[in-house]
Amino acid sequence: MRSLGLTILLIVAPVAVFCVFVARKLLDDFSDHWGASIMAVAVIFTIYVSLLPLYATSFFVFVLLH
Repeated sequence: MRSLGLTILLIVAPVAVFCVFVARKLLDDFSDHWGASIMAVAVIFTIYVSLLPLYATSFFVFVLLH
């Protein structure tokens, strides 16, 4: 379980840095909500990628227990 937490941290940490530093600048530079769209895509993709290890872990636990 510790490796799962580390995996998710390694996925989420760079996106958090991106959202804090880069996406905030994109919000100011792009008009017509392009900056918000870029940040939303990054966050949605990160949530999707973060759920994949959880899904795989639960699948393997289910297979091993039954």
